[in-house]
Amino acid sequence: MAKIKILGKVLTNEEVKQATELAVQAGCVADDVEIVESVGDPTADCEEDVLIVVITPAACGDPGLEGELEKLQNGGRRAVCVWPRGTEGAELPQAAQKYAYSIVPWEPKKLAAVLADDDVTCFETQAGEALPKVPMEHNLCVDDPKNTK
Repeated sequence: MAKIKILGKVLTNEEVKQATELAVQAGCVADDVEIVESVGDPTADCEEDVLIVVITPAACGDPGLEGELEKLQNGGRRAVCVWPRGTEGAELPQAAQKYAYSIVPWEPKKLAAVLADDDVTCFETQAGEALPKVPMEHNLCVDDPKNTK
């Protein structure tokens, strides 16, 4: 089972409480959910770490969010971003687009699915609709005759 951490750096006490309750509704044990202020350095068994990031307006405006999520790559850790209730129409932060393993609405079943298995991903809006694909730069392979003009 994954070790669940909630990035509490920019959350209010009430938001931390609600995020913990969501994690419990998704099947986590309340005493096992850790609230962290920073991602920190990887540990020997950190590949089991899953960081829940509630993408509140404060989190979206945090200039350090990208740096925190970028650290997750070191050690194979995952970030699951959760849209809080009442944020319809909010814009997804670029850090979440770049580093989130999944982005889910405030729904325990969807959160449970992505927490339970690292082969399950979900990228949805606050309303549960699929997020548009993020355009990515691709380098053409010069050895492939189909890619030469």
